[in-house]
Amino acid sequence: MGGLCFKTVCAVIHCHAAVVTDGSIHQRWFDDPASLQLKYAAAKEMGLRGVGPFCYSDIVYDTPTHSAHADAMWDALHAFTQ
Repeated sequence: MGGLCFKTVCAVIHCHAAVVTDGSIHQRWFDDPASLQLKYAAAKEMGLRGVGPFCYSDIVYDTPTHSAHADAMWDALHAFTQ
């Protein structure tokens, strides 16, 4: 538990987290710019006509770090259209 894992088959990052109150374990799966680039490159190679994030409203710009991360995610999407 604790560290990030990368699932090569589907190009997704995931991590496990224990819930202190009941001891259950939860998985969280998410994308970052690198995993999106891999997915968008595969989609382009397969001739798919469109790709995009699951939920645009979840992209945050509240700190310089988050803003830079969001910009990198948009850059990955932009590369798909080129």
